[in-house]
Amino acid sequence: MPSTAFFRQLMFQRFRAVASGSDMTSVRITPLKDSLVENGVYLAHNFDAATLKKLDWPVVEGRRFPEGGNGGEFLPEPLKMEWKHGKLIFPIGGDVEIPIAVRHGDKITYDGGFVAQLDSDVAYFPEKHLINLHSKDFLIFVCAQSTVTGEKEFRAIRVPHGYGIVVEAFVAHSTPIPLHDNDVEFKVYHRSANAVAQFRLSSPLVTHLSDVDESTTLIITKQVDENASEPKENVRLSPDFSKGIHKVEAATQANFCSYGLLVEDHHDYKEEVHHVAWPASTKLINFPGLELQDYEDEFSDCRGEALVQDFRMTWEQHPVERLTKNIRFNGLTGSFAGAEGKPGVEFDATTGKYSSSLLQTRPDGSFYIHPIQHKNHFLMIFAKPDASGEPIKDSIKVFSFGPGQGARIPPNVWHSVPIPFATEEYVEFRETISETNANVVLNVEFESSGPIEFTI
Repeated sequence: MPSTAFFRQLMFQRFRAVASGSDMTSVRITPLKDSLVENGVYLAHNFDAATLKKLDWPVVEGRRFPEGGNGGEFLPEPLKMEWKHGKLIFPIGGDVEIPIAVRHGDKITYDGGFVAQLDSDVAYFPEKHLINLHSKDFLIFVCAQSTVTGEKEFRAIRVPHGYGIVVEAFVAHSTPIPLHDNDVEFKVYHRSANAVAQFRLSSPLVTHLSDVDESTTLIITKQVDENASEPKENVRLSPDFSKGIHKVEAATQANFCSYGLLVEDHHDYKEEVHHVAWPASTKLINFPGLELQDYEDEFSDCRGEALVQDFRMTWEQHPVERLTKNIRFNGLTGSFAGAEGKPGVEFDATTGKYSSSLLQTRPDGSFYIHPIQHKNHFLMIFAKPDASGEPIKDSIKVFSFGPGQGARIPPNVWHSVPIPFATEEYVEFRETISETNANVVLNVEFESSGPIEFTI
């Protein structure tokens, strides 16, 4: 399970010695009520994944628009901290005890970091006890704006005992701050990709538990602009991209290595998905007192799980042209389960030509494909990407794969669907991809002079 964004960020921060109150930013407390907080954060009594929003894979500036990218589940991860001699220690049990806050009476000073989740909403739930009802309240600092004056300011949102908090995507916020004197464990629910933008404070935040404002209505501001990147517009392949008839090559280690990895026997191979970090294509919005981390630390690495799913490719007789067959796709498991369609693959028995209308690529991770049955052969088209991600015409090749073989393709390499030989009625395949499940699909027949054609 991946480490929380807070752990990655805060374990390297130390509490700054503050010389005077002028070096700190004073923050008022707002109880988390619908009448006071209009957006961005809300109370939740229990975790419900259905209420948390997952975001699609973002557009990378100048690239084609991706589909999907919102796959994967929300995972609970423990977040442990404790007050020790007036200092809030996080994480617990490390070689160095790092305070992210200090407390003197009802005064709390916070000098940890802020994060904004990029791939989904995130939820925080403290452990629950039946005694001392008010001891389990907690604070979380956010960036806010008054609905009356429009003034931007930090606010400490107070979450009452018995509740957790959901923070929407792109809202910069602190780690939760427990208000009782014992150690506490929060459950943090986030996607396994766990993509975040990271921020640091220009100066520590100080709040007094008695300084509660129940008269100012707040808008919680988002520090990330999700619409900052624009996809490539009016992009089309060259008219001659699909011109010519390609000849199938039997895949070998030598001729396939520049496209991916040829797996000689999928029974002996264990796939480990290469996950691409969530693209740093969003624009970060400045907020007074909040600074971006250094560029290399600004966006966190992403770590996800693998999605393994099966499907069947079946040759069917064309309804009109007797000597032509089409491929029908039927999803069997995973996100494919129950899906069906025609992926634009034909075989003309008169000419012996195969044709394929679509190319696709995975921007979020590697792609591994093999027949489920060891005996089956299959065909597949590949093309390398250029610097802007477009398929290179001169790199188009069609490979055949023998019994037991599979293909592992790096992110952004273009490929067709796997195609059974026309002599086989159907082949069932298994693919392994990143669970985020993002895809870019290109209609070659529409954009160029026709489909890609090849012969055995």
